[in-house]
Amino acid sequence: IPIKSFEPLTVHEKYINLFAFANRFLIPASDPNIDKYERFKLCISFAFSGLYIPIGHLKPFNPFLGETYQGELPNGAKLYIEQVTHSPLVARYYIIYKKVYEISGYWNLSVKSLKLGTQIAVCQRGPLDIKFPQINECIIGHYPEIRMINLIYEDRANYYCGNMVFLDIKNNFKAVIKFYQNEKIFHEIVGSVLKYKYA
Repeated sequence: IPIKSFEPLTVHEKYINLFAFANRFLIPASDPNIDKYERFKLCISFAFSGLYIPIGHLKPFNPFLGETYQGELPNGAKLYIEQVTHSPLVARYYIIYKKVYEISGYWNLSVKSLKLGTQIAVCQRGPLDIKFPQINECIIGHYPEIRMINLIYEDRANYYCGNMVFLDIKNNFKAVIKFYQNEKIFHEIVGSVLKYKYA
C-alpha cells in the first residue's frame, strides 16, 4: 500500500476517539435514580455520538502484536489497550472513569474487498460493554460496518451500513439501529427500542 494512503495514527489511536463523549452521556446514566429506560437511551447515545470521529479515507497503521496504548482522555478517564492478535486484527480495551463507569471489550477488525477493489468493507466485530459498578448495571453494544467506496476512479466516501445492536439483559431492553444508503440521502438511519425477554 502506498505510504500516502496512511495517516500518522495507529488503529488504537484512531478508534479510541469513539469514546470521546463518554462523560457527556455516561455520567448522567450512572445516576441510581434515573429511569432504566433513560439509562439505556443514554448508553445508545454515547455509542452513537462518536461514530463520526474515527471514520476517514486514510488507513491507520496496524499495531505490533503485544503493543499497548495507555493514557488519559481529556475527561479524566484512564484507558488501556493491548493488541492481542495481528491476523485477524484484534485489540482489547478497558476504560475507567473513577468508580462511575467502565467501558471494555475488543475490536476485531476484518477487511474485505468488494466490487473489484473499488470498495472496502471494514467489519467491526466485538462487544462494547458499558458497566456502572456502583449500581450493578451493564449495557452491551455492537458497532456497525464501515463501507469505503470510490477508491479508484471517483471522490472517495465512507458510510456506515448494517446494524448497531444494544442489549440490557437485566432490564429486558433491546435496541437496533439500522444504517442504509439510498439515492436521496447518504445515510438513512432507523432505530427502535423494544421490550425483549431474554431466555
